[in-house]
Amino acid sequence: FTSAMISGSFQGGGSDTISGSLISTGSFGSLVSPGLSTLGIVSATSLDADGGVTIDNITIDGTEIDLSSGDLTLDVEGDIILDANGADIKLKDDGTEFGRLSRVSSDLVIKSISNNNDILLKGVDGSSTITALQLDMSEGGDAIFSGGVSASLGKTGSFDRLEGITLNASISPFASGSD
Repeated sequence: FTSAMISGSFQGGGSDTISGSLISTGSFGSLVSPGLSTLGIVSATSLDADGGVTIDNITIDGTEIDLSSGDLTLDVEGDIILDANGADIKLKDDGTEFGRLSRVSSDLVIKSISNNNDILLKGVDGSSTITALQLDMSEGGDAIFSGGVSASLGKTGSFDRLEGITLNASISPFASGSD
């Protein structure tokens, strides 16, 4: 054969060889090609590959997706959902964990994993990148704001350390009732 159109069933065995293309207008349970490493173009609704699948430079095997070079972009029309039943999303660089997003009880926990590494909240002001907030882990979690800090009246708080900071307070008078 150089090509075959199958509308019913086909069974080959022994030394039968098919070269060219194989087109199915129905469905088949499995396509077994002993000794072949490349099948070319295969169209199916599902593919089971116990040894993994390699497409271009992406390998999918078991519970891991590997990219041999470059960046990997997930581009979806809807939302990207990360759903981990272990309650942890681990952030790694070359296999070394540096941060973690976790659910502890009902709280969202953002954690810097390495000893004394800070958590930085950055943004762009004008055209310059700024650090709006630094949580300094080597100082027990001190919060360092690059700008001002404001709070609503009626709220209470305390400052443990004030170094080189000027506090400006303004209080608006309000009616206190009858004398």
